[in-house]
Amino acid sequence: MQIIETLVIEQAPEMFSGMGEILPLSDLEQVEVPIYRFEVDSDLVILIYRLNSERQIKKEILDNILPHLKAVILLFDRSLFSTENYSLPFWDQLMEREREVPVILAVKAENADIALSEKIKSRGLYLGEKSRMMFWDPADRASLLRIWQEGWGNLLKGN
Repeated sequence: MQIIETLVIEQAPEMFSGMGEILPLSDLEQVEVPIYRFEVDSDLVILIYRLNSERQIKKEILDNILPHLKAVILLFDRSLFSTENYSLPFWDQLMEREREVPVILAVKAENADIALSEKIKSRGLYLGEKSRMMFWDPADRASLLRIWQEGWGNLLKGN
């Protein structure tokens, strides 16, 4: 059985709720980090570790999670670009792995909130070889699915 471990970091707790509701997730017992299981089929399981960027994350937890990650999805709204509300050591540690692990920066942008071309809405903007900034609208199910598909796409294709 293949297990794909994914880290989801949200700016605010309600962000994952909107993204996660479109997947058939089951909660796993958790100590300090919420963990969800998504069984794609009998041969593939995706584990999602959910972290909040405002909450201090113990180094031991990160040291345990980071080496196994296959994808990272960051859920933020546009205030990410105007404030620094995250811990720099955490980001430095995460970005050290950016070349190995796909990173999706998912920016919440409701229809009236930001004007984007259809190409940018559907494909996002490339940040690096394996990283992309994408936009999602809580009211648009297709935009939510695109974030998950992009985060796991190459992994599910076997790349």
